[in-house]
Amino acid sequence: MSKFRRLVFFSTFILLLTGCRPDIEFVEGSFRSGPADVTASGGNISMIFSSGAGSASVDLKASGKWSATFVNDRAGDWCSLSTSSGKRGTATITVSVTENKEYDDRSASINFVCGDVKRTIVVTQKKKDALLLTSTRQDVVKEGGRFTVEVKANVSFTYEIAESAKSWIKSVGTKGLTTSTMTFDVAANDSFNKREGEITFTSTAGSEVVKVYQECDTPAMIVSSDHYELPAESGQFDVQVRSNVDVTFEIPSDCDWLRETKTKSMSTNNFHFSVEENESFDDRTASILFKCAEWKLEETVVVTQSAATPVIIIGNSQYEFASEGGNLSIEVTSNLTLDITIEPECDWIDLVETKAITERTYLFSVGKNHSRHDRNAWIVFRNDKLNHIDTVYVSQSFQPILVPCDTLKTSGRGWTVSFETVNPTPDDYRLSIADRWVSQAGQERSAKGIRFFISVAALKQHDKARNAQILVYYKDFAEPDTVWVHQYEQFPAFSYTTTARNITVPAVQGENQLGFVYWGDETQEYWQEGLTHTYKKSGVHTVTIEIRSKKHVPITGLEDGMTINLRELRK
Repeated sequence: MSKFRRLVFFSTFILLLTGCRPDIEFVEGSFRSGPADVTASGGNISMIFSSGAGSASVDLKASGKWSATFVNDRAGDWCSLSTSSGKRGTATITVSVTENKEYDDRSASINFVCGDVKRTIVVTQKKKDALLLTSTRQDVVKEGGRFTVEVKANVSFTYEIAESAKSWIKSVGTKGLTTSTMTFDVAANDSFNKREGEITFTSTAGSEVVKVYQECDTPAMIVSSDHYELPAESGQFDVQVRSNVDVTFEIPSDCDWLRETKTKSMSTNNFHFSVEENESFDDRTASILFKCAEWKLEETVVVTQSAATPVIIIGNSQYEFASEGGNLSIEVTSNLTLDITIEPECDWIDLVETKAITERTYLFSVGKNHSRHDRNAWIVFRNDKLNHIDTVYVSQSFQPILVPCDTLKTSGRGWTVSFETVNPTPDDYRLSIADRWVSQAGQERSAKGIRFFISVAALKQHDKARNAQILVYYKDFAEPDTVWVHQYEQFPAFSYTTTARNITVPAVQGENQLGFVYWGDETQEYWQEGLTHTYKKSGVHTVTIEIRSKKHVPITGLEDGMTINLRELRK
């Protein structure tokens, strides 16, 4: 192949590659605006129409087949497009609007798509007799940039940037209003959330607001507010949604007091709603869900409507008291005359009539609980005229006799256990023990009260396990508290002698072993792996160990000086 043919081949190949890439753009300088103001920014076009009917044209150049669609069909009654599709080449696009006889601005967004490239025309039509701005909407990319607003008015005007947007929207124009063209700079948006700002132009003819929307990294939609608080009276409110995707909304099916209001100036960006009068005594709430299924976007707007009449507001609805009792102060906010009763009938809560009581503070006294049971009562605040009631729940615990403990477990060969009281005076207590194999073995003062020691007699070798009940009476209470003692049958045991002062029990194989250790110096402990003991005096000591095991007791970890009683192991 000759050099010339190769050159032609590669040139044709490159042209084919570049020709396959889709592209679409509005031809610069081709605007034929008629009564409209047309501006271009970032490849997109903004058309501003006055309130009268009119049209504007621009040339569109595409590298292949293209199509045009409204973001949704809410503006179809007043805005139309000369053609919605075309082939490769240049076509003239004409946007027409009918006269706006309403008192609200209206807008629509039209997307032109060729392959994966998209361009947008944003159409805005002013309301009648309004201060005319070239654009009341400005879309800014996340990197920031500059935009201009041309004000058409024969009177002087001022402008104000919303406080929440002053940190990222700055005026570039001079301080004096010598020109009707205002230029603003928008800082880059480094966050993952879209943001919205407002610039308000004010004159004697009225005021106009330019809304500035700045995108973030991902497709999203912006609602003007996520929470609306409305009075009890019927009325209307608007939710403005800014998005370049199709947006729908849902109202809960069980909400019959909130609905969309249909108007002739339906806009792709404004949603109108109305609420009925709230005749109930309670606030009510409903949620409007705005969503885009394609991008899995959702925004919830919560609407709260106030109750029709005042309500009684109590600081806390529940109070808890210890057995000692005390004073109870309840803060009540209400402009109603209240009657106070204590239900059910009880003699341990009283309303204290003192000078310290204000119109909104009620003081009660709670008596000491001498019973062995928790108790509770309701304090009722009532307004009979409105048939309205609010309640406060008061609960009081009883004074315990004993420090809480589990069942006391003992060895079948005899054992000593103990339990603790909550009062340090031993004469205030009396023990009642019905079983003869359990007896009181002494007492001593503990950290909080008195510790009572109980001696448990040994079982015979083949006797079964048994239980005993100890009733503990306190001087202020007629009813006692109960301590349970459980004695196991005799477990397999082995003993060994040692001459060491510090010893560790041998290791016994098996999980969750239960047992008892007699150290041979009148002390005893519950079995646990690695248990150690120090003798006060040197000598020969015999250690006996009980382990609950069905067949045998494997022993490891013997120390020097230990002598095992092999006869016991044979048993």
